[in-house]
Amino acid sequence: MKLENYYKLQQNYEINKKSITMPPEYSHNLSIPSIFAIDNYISKLANIAKIDTKIERLALEIAQKTNNNFFSDGKAPNGLAAAYIYLASVLLGVNLLQIDVSNFAGVTEVTIRNRCKDILNNFKLVVNAKPAGL
Repeated sequence: MKLENYYKLQQNYEINKKSITMPPEYSHNLSIPSIFAIDNYISKLANIAKIDTKIERLALEIAQKTNNNFFSDGKAPNGLAAAYIYLASVLLGVNLLQIDVSNFAGVTEVTIRNRCKDILNNFKLVVNAKPAGL
């Protein structure tokens, strides 16, 4: 594509973008969906699966510390919640299988693995461990 054609295309896009308006009969019914609270999904899954409260609290803490809209855009909230619960169980040394979490969350095991990979690749998790006797 020639450079002049690119600039013309860009100018036309800017003009068309500005000219798009919502018809008045629909504008008052427009409701903007609120951002989902991942905390609610984590708590719901933990209650349904009867997961230990330590796992739930750690999953909530990880979710709050990794709160990033760009990370969660386009991702199913129940898949993210399942990944947070699974990561928390792994960090606490609890034997919680991906298939069990996926059944409660209504997602596949692959979704949990992919969301865990996204979380671990996009954020740096630091774990501070204390000796068991102290």
